[in-house]
Amino acid sequence: MRTPCKTSRLFGVDAMRGLAILLVLGYHAGPLRFRLAEYQPSGVVALPHLSVGELLQLPVFHFGFVGVHAFFVVSGFCIHLRYAANQTRFSATDFFRRRLWRIVPPYWCALALSALLPRLLSSLAHHAEMPTWRDFFLHALFAHSFSKQAIFSINPAFWSLTTEMQFYLLYPLLLFTIRRFGIEKMIAATLILSLVWRATLLLLIPPDVDHFMVYRVWLHAWCLPRLFEWLLGAWAAERVVEEKPRRKAAAHWGLIVLLLTAAALCRTQMVIDKLFFDALVGVAFALVLRLFIANQDNFFARVLAPVGTISYSLYLVHVPIVDLLWLPLSLRLTMVAAVGVGFYWLCERRFSFRASI
Repeated sequence: MRTPCKTSRLFGVDAMRGLAILLVLGYHAGPLRFRLAEYQPSGVVALPHLSVGELLQLPVFHFGFVGVHAFFVVSGFCIHLRYAANQTRFSATDFFRRRLWRIVPPYWCALALSALLPRLLSSLAHHAEMPTWRDFFLHALFAHSFSKQAIFSINPAFWSLTTEMQFYLLYPLLLFTIRRFGIEKMIAATLILSLVWRATLLLLIPPDVDHFMVYRVWLHAWCLPRLFEWLLGAWAAERVVEEKPRRKAAAHWGLIVLLLTAAALCRTQMVIDKLFFDALVGVAFALVLRLFIANQDNFFARVLAPVGTISYSLYLVHVPIVDLLWLPLSLRLTMVAAVGVGFYWLCERRFSFRASI
């Protein structure tokens, strides 16, 4: 059964995916000196002395990691859109078949490529440690993010796929609770859950150098502190299905800029950053997604949409290439584009047509 929403609306979703992957590419490929300094023992960031040109590049080279948050919002939108109007009866078998077919085979192909060329990758890239067979099997089972040794061992970008798979596993329960209590109550509940989870981590596992990887495992591996972002995408799907009249984009963009500015200011203090940054960014990207869908005929969206079409392939293959730091940035990005397009046509495209958006 077709989605209750017009197919043309998906053009805006692809534009959002394009924005997300470009942010991630900029973050991973950009020069490390443009990222903000580490936190001091007091928890406050010592802002580096940067030129005007360097400051202008900070939104991508430091904050580009927020592209992953955008992907979580898009995931919630795409998964929930099919069932948001209650016009499609939920079938767990059909749902998991679609999701696994769409995500797993391309991921396993990319994982196999990384496993077959470990020595080449370790000699050309800055990841010195060789992945083990244990790392490989944990990655294949989407369990690598639960191990501080494996979470970033083969491809650091793969951590988010563990979280994504948990979203899929929880969705039948989430759909039931959304229909039972409403999306707004679920968003409020998951925001509280996220804040409590993060506050507990800060009390038990300080995100300092000595505990960095353990902290990452408990924040990256579990979907619970990130359900809020994912459900914001589900909220956007319900708003689209309701076919509410478009609002003026200027008002939304003003709020988006305000939210992103507040998030950037959060980065200057450790506790505030770890508690509130992700939530502020999630809300901002949910609003950006709504704007892209409502105004998808503009030039900006049309440029981003083709990039978004191959965003999953780009995400799977980009890290080993951008880590070739001895090559110029422009050449590395060109190589990522070429390999990403090739991987899409040879691999991902074969598994995307039978799946949902």
